[in-house]
Amino acid sequence: MYPFGKAINAEFYPLVDNVEATTADIDAILLDSIYIFSYLGAKPSLDAARSGTGALQTIASWTALPERRGFSYAISAVSDPDPESDTIAYSYWSAVNFRWATGLQVQTVLQELIFERVWGHTRRIGVTFADVIAAWPAAEKYATTTQINAYIELAKGDLRNELKAKGYEFAEIRRPDRLTSAVLYSTLSHISFGQIQTTGDHWHEQARHWAGISKKVQSELKFEYDGISSGATVTTNTQGGYRFVSR
Repeated sequence: MYPFGKAINAEFYPLVDNVEATTADIDAILLDSIYIFSYLGAKPSLDAARSGTGALQTIASWTALPERRGFSYAISAVSDPDPESDTIAYSYWSAVNFRWATGLQVQTVLQELIFERVWGHTRRIGVTFADVIAAWPAAEKYATTTQINAYIELAKGDLRNELKAKGYEFAEIRRPDRLTSAVLYSTLSHISFGQIQTTGDHWHEQARHWAGISKKVQSELKFEYDGISSGATVTTNTQGGYRFVSR
């Protein structure tokens, strides 16, 4: 999803039969045009996608990302169409028109872009490098400061993805700081996992140990959950070890 009110960079990765384009393809591809269409209408027709009729924005350039076999392009800030409504997200569409090479037929790809209102927390998951070393002083023998900070972000991402898979939005949790310990132990697990030499060795067991503590901490926590995007009412429920109070 993308935020209203802020310029963003979107990406496009051409696929043929579910396979990424080659780096040679990326070098040869030529951009014809990109159009951004608003939520007001349904998915734009192919004619509109190619001509730009009714488009909210027209984009005439992009940046090739050959090592990633794709392209990046800038979209100007999109305003919330109805800030007073209860709808927090809207569908927009990008129409990417390109040629595989000079003189070839224009190819058109429509992609849905979801724009949403900005969320905010009054507290955060506060795991730092110092917290990791305090919990496991030997950790810095096995990972650099940069690596440990990357493991912290990986642990946060894992948790957000796990919540998402269970139907919950991280942004709607009222007290994300209560997840701090779970993320800390998950970080220790990632550090240990990075040292594994063979399945079942000491580091493998260590990684499982820290991961088990992280899961235990999660299962014992109680969260307050807004549930605004789903229109949830006040209720208490348990999902995969997580207990939530939806308001």
